[in-house]
Amino acid sequence: VPHEGAEGCRRRALHLSRREAFICNDTRVPGTPEAMRPHRARALQIVASLPRAAPLLRPVVHHHRRDTFAQASRGVRFQSTNAPATVITPRWFSDLKSRIMYRVITQMSPELRKELAIVQSDLDKSWLDTQGGQQGFLTRKSMRGLSSHAVGWGDMVRYDTISHHCIGHVNNVVYNKWAESGRVNWLQKIATKNSPKPDAQYTKIMNTNGVSLIMKSIKTEYKFPVTFPDQINVVYKLAQAPEANSTSLFLEAAIYSSRNRRLAAKCYEELVVYNYRKAERATLPPWLYAGLRDVWKMQGEAVEWAEKEIHELLRRFEEVEAKLLEQGFITHATEQAVEQDAEQAFDQDMEQVIEQDAERDAEQAAEQSDEQDDKRGGA
Repeated sequence: VPHEGAEGCRRRALHLSRREAFICNDTRVPGTPEAMRPHRARALQIVASLPRAAPLLRPVVHHHRRDTFAQASRGVRFQSTNAPATVITPRWFSDLKSRIMYRVITQMSPELRKELAIVQSDLDKSWLDTQGGQQGFLTRKSMRGLSSHAVGWGDMVRYDTISHHCIGHVNNVVYNKWAESGRVNWLQKIATKNSPKPDAQYTKIMNTNGVSLIMKSIKTEYKFPVTFPDQINVVYKLAQAPEANSTSLFLEAAIYSSRNRRLAAKCYEELVVYNYRKAERATLPPWLYAGLRDVWKMQGEAVEWAEKEIHELLRRFEEVEAKLLEQGFITHATEQAVEQDAEQAFDQDMEQVIEQDAERDAEQAAEQSDEQDDKRGGA
């Protein structure tokens, strides 16, 4: 895949070779491991021949959603005026976190350990600002829809099985409720900051007495299952620059898990400006339009700040790694050994998954057999 670059191709080939390895060991798949070994060896040769690239950077690639929301916001992207030729990958935070956690257990001098601890501390403090700001979300507390909102025990799904009672992740509907509360709070903050009479203007814009905003559509993408206990943060952004004669607003919401420090869900929303008295569409009130223009400008500034902060964190961490290599605490040989250990651990995990699948299939077959016996006995 040309746009993935050398590192992307290498990861894809490595994933395919690993997948082939544990499939060959599955007795349910026709064929023998001996017959598949040449193919796996060839895949590993391809992996070894591919050059390595910077693992956390990739060329700029634009992807567009094929729905109404995408058509409205197509081509809109915040970019820094002095940004580098590459952008940060979406997985930069988890990749950097894993690399730091691995280096923590590496033997090193007290000075380097202190430097690494400072980088880790700064990463932990700025996790929401960097992840959300990179995508244009306004993450500071004064502009969050919900900040450190506690997940309730009753928010989780409950379901019964034959053997026991289970509690799963937060109900899918709850994510939309969080987005709704966050959207109202976000608009309230914009109204309070920009309207001449905050209370009166906000009351009008959120009620059905005059010109108001109503929901036309919402689409939710679930990224990660949230469970109790946890705290979530809901941040919003404009997906399209507002115009004075706009009759619709396209918004994007991001729900982040504080415990896992990662994105849990995204909501794509379209709001319509509607005049309830005349029963027809309307345009944005001047005070709200002015406030949204300021928000659009702030989103661009957030992207620029986040990209600089992320590149600075990566630079500082790579300096620590370079010093570790220079002082002999790590070598290229140890790095290769780490990769081999990771491959072995991956293969073991896959074998465990296959065994669990086989056990689950056996249990389901036994349950079906018992049900059939019960039906025959009743007949």
